[in-house]
Amino acid sequence: LKKEISHNPKRKPDFGPSKLGKVGATAVGARMILIAFNVNLASKNLKIAKKIAKKIRFKDGGFPYVKAIGLELANRNCVQVSINLTNYKKTSVNKVFKTIEKLAKQSGVKILESEIIGLIPRAALIKDAKKRWKIKNFSKDKILEEALSRHKI
Repeated sequence: LKKEISHNPKRKPDFGPSKLGKVGATAVGARMILIAFNVNLASKNLKIAKKIAKKIRFKDGGFPYVKAIGLELANRNCVQVSINLTNYKKTSVNKVFKTIEKLAKQSGVKILESEIIGLIPRAALIKDAKKRWKIKNFSKDKILEEALSRHKI
């Protein structure tokens, strides 16, 4: 890093000197908020969940900013499509949910419920999201802005 920042324009710091002495450096990165969203299917067939995950995830030709895997939830007697959405402004939760719903239906499977893990920005929600996305245990406490205002961050 010491050599790179003084010689490579792509490694030039956004802030601070481009020459380091004996002190070292700290690197910080940032990204859009990640939305962790799971969709539970009324099926025990893991192949269906994996097939749906493959169709929606970007690395296999699906939606940009979508990472997804199919999982078995043995304790719940169902399978799950587990999604990390890394840019909800470019690929919406609603678009992903509706696609999962369509693909599940094509496989003869219904959606049991979905769940938001952690927080979700208000702008990522649609009207009646709880009902339309079948979100389990959803409350305003799951909305990022609500959490921030409660804690006065």
